[in-house]
Amino acid sequence: MLVGSCAYAIAEGAAWRASLEQKPRGAKKFYGVMTIAILVGLALNFAKLNAIRMLFLSAVLNGLLAPPLILLIVAAHQ
Repeated sequence: MLVGSCAYAIAEGAAWRASLEQKPRGAKKFYGVMTIAILVGLALNFAKLNAIRMLFLSAVLNGLLAPPLILLIVAAHQ
């Protein structure tokens, strides 16, 4: 699930026209992002990192970064 949402978020941000409905030949970057995300997940698993702690830390990081990013987006659209 997270791999797909990661690929969709990056594709949306980069303005790629890609989805899971396309074959890998038609959306190489999209499927490349999915492949890299899977490999990173596997590497983290083999490194014996605690997945729950990492989810918690990513939520904290998101909470810290979201307000300044929202201000940048609002300022850019005025």
